[in-house]
Amino acid sequence: IHSQRFGQAEFLYGVLNNTSLYSGLIAAQHYRSVMVGIGQGMGMAGALSVDVTHSASQFSDGEKRTGQSWRMRYSKHFDTTGTSMTLAGYRYASDGYYDFDEASSSYYTQNRNAKSALKSRAQLSLSQNMGPFGSLSVSASQMEYWGGRDTRSRSITGSWGKSFNGVSINLNQSQSKSW
Repeated sequence: IHSQRFGQAEFLYGVLNNTSLYSGLIAAQHYRSVMVGIGQGMGMAGALSVDVTHSASQFSDGEKRTGQSWRMRYSKHFDTTGTSMTLAGYRYASDGYYDFDEASSSYYTQNRNAKSALKSRAQLSLSQNMGPFGSLSVSASQMEYWGGRDTRSRSITGSWGKSFNGVSINLNQSQSKSW
């Protein structure tokens, strides 16, 4: 196991009544990324945000990769039912984009290839507070990788959690398929 030092910063600034500008950065020995975006609150219709991230990764064999990722995210909380929903779409503009986790896990690996770099990802998350019965959540995602045909994966995860007198119980079920 390898350890590394890194720094992360986030900045948020409200410019209008329901509009926010945001930015962030991550810096490590082998990785740098900068993200900028805008979020818009739409009242009862929820909230929408769009951002772009540029990353630069260097691997232990000396190879350097850069790339961009675009993300659009929609969130809505339904007050009457207590349900929260988030729908996010990610588009990786080139096979040189790595997020921090991907770059960190690939740093010491010599067998990187285009099939391991994400091309796009779609994710839907739902959570429901069920009062005295705990909370329930479901998350589904589909990922497509660079490298041609038949490089996709899908996963769905469901979980239930409840606290009993300070003791928390969580049950999770997950299923994945790749082809």
